[in-house]
Amino acid sequence: MWKGRWVAVVLHDNRYERATVAPRIDDLLGELSDMATIGIDMPIGLTSGTERREADTEARKLVGPRGSSVFPTYSREVYAAPDCNMARERCLALTGDSISRQAYALGDRLLELEEAVAVRENVREA
Repeated sequence: MWKGRWVAVVLHDNRYERATVAPRIDDLLGELSDMATIGIDMPIGLTSGTERREADTEARKLVGPRGSSVFPTYSREVYAAPDCNMARERCLALTGDSISRQAYALGDRLLELEEAVAVRENVREA
C-alpha cells in the first residue's frame, strides 16, 4: 500500500521491469492478468471466529526472537466491524486479545483483497 493505493513491481528474469499503481486491487490485478504468478505482501485468506491463520503462526516460529515483527491477522468478523472500538470488542470476545488501530485500518484492504483473489489462481501471499 502506498498513499491508499495498491502498488505492483513487475520482475522479469529476477530484474525490475516496471511498477504499476492502482486505486483498487481488481484494477491492479487486471493490469497484471498476463502474469504467471502474482505475489502480494498482504495476508490472503482470513479466518472466521476464533481460528487464527496458520501462516502467521508458522512465520512467527520462522523468525524466532523477532516473531513480534509478524503483523497479526484477525478474523473476518473483526475487520468487518463498523469502527475500531467495535472491532476491539469483537476481537476480545473471540481471541482474548485486542486489535490495534493500525491493524484495523488495514481491514478494508484485506477484505477487498480476499474478494479479488477468490477468482484468481495465480495470486499468492508473499
